[in-house]
Amino acid sequence: MTQRLVVIGWDAAEMSAASAARRQQGRDELEIVAFERGNYTSYSACGIPYFIGKDVAEASELIARTPQQFRDNHNNIDARTGHEALEIDLHRRAVLVREQVTGRETWEGFDQLMLATGAVPFRPPLPGIDARGIHGMQTLDEGLALRAVLEQERPARAVVVGAGYIGLELAEALCAWGCRSPSSGVPRPRCPHWTRTWAPSSPQRWRGTGWRSGWRRRSPGLRPMADRSPRW
Repeated sequence: MTQRLVVIGWDAAEMSAASAARRQQGRDELEIVAFERGNYTSYSACGIPYFIGKDVAEASELIARTPQQFRDNHNNIDARTGHEALEIDLHRRAVLVREQVTGRETWEGFDQLMLATGAVPFRPPLPGIDARGIHGMQTLDEGLALRAVLEQERPARAVVVGAGYIGLELAEALCAWGCRSPSSGVPRPRCPHWTRTWAPSSPQRWRGTGWRSGWRRRSPGLRPMADRSPRW
């Protein structure tokens, strides 16, 4: 009897687990269905700032494998993008899934379930956090949305809240669009993984990129500018 493996989420961990399961069992023994609420699978999240900064010309260059490729090439893995898991019923052994385009909801049964949705970045409860022009940076969909704003609106100024690896890469990427981009950090050295010998000299190095840092500054709130120029 054919078993059914349902995977919720579809990036590095999920792809590896589902592919390993397929190598162990063929499609006659195991059906694999994966649900991803975003529009892309198996992409390089670390490359998103470089796509925004135009070092990577097309978003497709960040995608390692498409849903169709998972279905082909003997993988026979049914990867469904645009599908969000809403509820898990362990007694029924089923997952409630919503197709985002149509809004249609269905219960999908499983014999085995892998839950690997990844983490959700912390969004501080600051005043104005939901205002227009406030962008997050986690998924390729968010990267595409942000680059579209840069191409269409050409903002002159942007603010990056957070001075870790992604925050610094994003600040540099925004400079490629001519943005002046201060970066607001927290009361500790930027990128705590940097060595003490290198970190103190970094502000001088960064000034040549066209942006300034707000090390040891906190953001009390977020407010769009009067001309509604986007900020990050």
